[in-house]
Amino acid sequence: MNCFPGKRPAASAMAPTFPHRARFGQDSERPDPARPVRTMGTEALRKELAVPLRARTSTSRSIVPARRRSLTRAGAVAALVLLLGSIAGPALAHDRLLTSTPADGETLTTAPTQLVLTYSDEIAPIGVEITVTGPAGEARSGDPQVSGTDLIVPLAADLPSGSYAVAWRVTSSDGHPIDGTFAFTLDVPAPSPTAEPTTEPTTAQPTTAAPSPTASAESSASAESTASPAPSGVSGLPGWAIGVIAVGIVGSIVAVLMRLRRGSRLGE
Repeated sequence: MNCFPGKRPAASAMAPTFPHRARFGQDSERPDPARPVRTMGTEALRKELAVPLRARTSTSRSIVPARRRSLTRAGAVAALVLLLGSIAGPALAHDRLLTSTPADGETLTTAPTQLVLTYSDEIAPIGVEITVTGPAGEARSGDPQVSGTDLIVPLAADLPSGSYAVAWRVTSSDGHPIDGTFAFTLDVPAPSPTAEPTTEPTTAQPTTAAPSPTASAESSASAESTASPAPSGVSGLPGWAIGVIAVGIVGSIVAVLMRLRRGSRLGE
């Protein structure tokens, strides 16, 4: 197409340039004579240059807000995901042991009477298992009791010094079992021996009191009665009766002797 009638463009302007001439052969770079060569005239170039710069910059500017909007949407989605994760995380997490009395690794100088375990939420009263093992074996004195978030375990009295291992297993509020272990040390000082009081024996000197006459007379009378007891069978008889009996006995003996003499004389 000739934009300037009456003038023929120069051959150098109509001939296309082939920068890849050195790569291919001469035959492949030669244009087809039957194929028309399209060139941009001066008018078309003027129209292209006549486009205002404002329109070109508006197109480039419209791309920037679109990118910003997409980044804002992506940030909002990410924030929403993080928010939902932070809310659903604690709801799906199991309960856990917060504190214990005695604490893990604590050393006591006084024997405790009970063991208290505190959890992050209320635990179920079923499926509770706990053991407290010390130098003398099992240190529990009763069954564990659940009170809200606390698990109370009674301990035996007068626990000996040494290391104690605690192993527990409970059912959390969401129905899943949780377990754990911890240990503490008991270092009770030995009681100091108490010295027994020593009492020295005191020698008491006997004191002799002068006997009264009445007391001496009574003691002598009782001694005489004890020394000469009455013969058995005559206790309670008057004195004259005893004399008559004695005289009768003596007379009987004399009569028997006299008869024996007479008999002996008659025999001679």
